[in-house]
Amino acid sequence: MTLSIQEAYTGRHVMITGTTGFLGKVWLAKMLYDLGDVPFKAYVLIRKKGLRPVEHRFEKFAGTSPVFKPLHERHGAGLGAWLAERIEVIEGDISQPNFGMDDEVAARLKKDLDVIINCAGLVDFSPDVRLGLSSNVDGAVYAAEFTAACDHASLVHVSTCYVAGARGGRIAEEIGDRYAPNGEEFDPEAELAAVRAEIDAILAEQEDPSSEDALRDDVMALIRERGLDENNATLVRNMTHRHRQQRVKILMTKLGEKRAAMWGWCNTYTYTKSIAEQLLKKVGAEKGTRYSVVRPAIVESSVRFPFPGWNEGFNTSGPLVYLLGTWFKHLPARAETPFDVVPVDLVCNALSIAGAGLLAGQEGAVYHAGTSDKNQFTIGRALDLSALGHRRYYRKHGESALQRVLLSRWDGTVSKPGHLLSIHNVRKTARGLKGLLHKLPNKVPKQIRKQAEMVGDGLGEIEKGLKPVQKACDLFLPFIHDTNWIFAADGLANANVVEPEFRFSTEDIDWRSYWLDVHMPGLRKWCFPQLEGKPTPAYKPAHPFKFERALPEAAARARAEG
Repeated sequence: MTLSIQEAYTGRHVMITGTTGFLGKVWLAKMLYDLGDVPFKAYVLIRKKGLRPVEHRFEKFAGTSPVFKPLHERHGAGLGAWLAERIEVIEGDISQPNFGMDDEVAARLKKDLDVIINCAGLVDFSPDVRLGLSSNVDGAVYAAEFTAACDHASLVHVSTCYVAGARGGRIAEEIGDRYAPNGEEFDPEAELAAVRAEIDAILAEQEDPSSEDALRDDVMALIRERGLDENNATLVRNMTHRHRQQRVKILMTKLGEKRAAMWGWCNTYTYTKSIAEQLLKKVGAEKGTRYSVVRPAIVESSVRFPFPGWNEGFNTSGPLVYLLGTWFKHLPARAETPFDVVPVDLVCNALSIAGAGLLAGQEGAVYHAGTSDKNQFTIGRALDLSALGHRRYYRKHGESALQRVLLSRWDGTVSKPGHLLSIHNVRKTARGLKGLLHKLPNKVPKQIRKQAEMVGDGLGEIEKGLKPVQKACDLFLPFIHDTNWIFAADGLANANVVEPEFRFSTEDIDWRSYWLDVHMPGLRKWCFPQLEGKPTPAYKPAHPFKFERALPEAAARARAEG
């Protein structure tokens, strides 16, 4: 079927969730820019934070995010008025029925909406399982139920390719049922009941008097250790509350990791996203929800919009590429493992295509937005190109002779997780040496023992600094070592899209050029500073930006035109 994105969205009313996130923000700005003056209405659902109205949150990120730079440059001082005619910001929360919207607003949108683009979700790999379930599972179910209650709306739901879990090989574009990745029969509703029962049991245990007494003893010991006033009731109460929250969070994080691993998912994120897909399919069948699912792979720097190399926050490749630019050089990975990287603006095209397909009468489709099927990139190739990129950078911009001469030639390599120089072994060795140096016998001269303890303290700092490195490697191990996935991407490859700027054309990616000239410079500008605790470049439009609410007559006119 031939699809024209312009024709499909002309006069349509679209709601998007998750607009403050990386993907949702780019999708909204790209649609507004590439569709130009095509008349369509966007309802932007934003959760309220603080006392100010949600329009303020939209105004803040639209006026400061580089994603909106092309729109600022095109419309200048008139951007606020131009957006007010096309956007209505809605206060809501995806983790609540009816998206937590005001009843009157919800009723109006149920009549108006044509497509809902559900980008909202918690992307943290190992969150508190309660947050993962609320955002990723409950949010998907409420989105499906809200869509079913609309007069004529359909739903594009954003998931992830990695719902496949530990099941490797070629993954079909379909929502699995009955079996988990470990091969056992799986009932998503029974699993939800089981994990929520465990959540309740943990909370009950933490409220038990014996647990409370143990927590208070720990807090009092910490107060004495820090030399604080143990008779200060407010201090004791606040510290006890904070430590209880931390302990519950740790237990909830471990619970999510345990349930995911038990069924064969890589982490809590993919576990919750898979449950969401299966429940979406069930609700769709029971309530008549018209939907499609878009599964992105590893979403990375843009190839075109808003400009080449745009990135934001911590994504999968950012920490790994950063580590390869340090003295850490043994990456626990397999060179031949596909590294399914896909530019964020191409994923946005996939969302637009899925929505256009629904508007054209297609439904129930699953789209893999990845590259492993049509233009495969591997961990080994990513490692080689990352080494080349760092080499170029340090030779030209190294801050010391050590960086310019040695670090620029200190290339990384793939190795087995148990390699002699693996992070685990280096940390273990550092801990052991520290212990030995702090326990030299008394017959050793005092001055030597003092120097040995200083060296031991230094090894302790090294071991401590390597802890987040090991955590990053462990977090990404399933994606770069444990499993080989090929995500079939026929749905998007076969979409005959009229407009070139909306095509999902991964075959056109030249990986060498993309990695060296687009992605790594983007990471170095937008991601590496965050990893180092530094600010990223600020964006300030040439003209002050002020977003105004769409006037009632403008909103009515937009609905009439639709």
